[in-house]
Amino acid sequence: MNYKVTVLVAVYNMARFLPKCLDSLLGQTLKEIQVVCIDDASTDDSLQLLRQYASKDQRIEVITLAENHGQAYARNQGLKQARGKYVCFLDSDD
Repeated sequence: MNYKVTVLVAVYNMARFLPKCLDSLLGQTLKEIQVVCIDDASTDDSLQLLRQYASKDQRIEVITLAENHGQAYARNQGLKQARGKYVCFLDSDD
């Protein structure tokens, strides 16, 4: 798919906010988006939620980090997978 925008979402223990964040992203009028979620070794249900969303919508891709490295590192890992013409960042509690 040709993506116009890639949205990078670094995630660390944000399970309670993820549904609202992802529902908002997927509800945008622009459909040519790639959503790259990087789980930074969460210890809550964040990874499970990300995988559930990814199984229902092909625009969502999940990267899983084995160790927590922080938001900047997670975003840099997501940048490696970005295929959109434009890239933006979204905090997982937004």
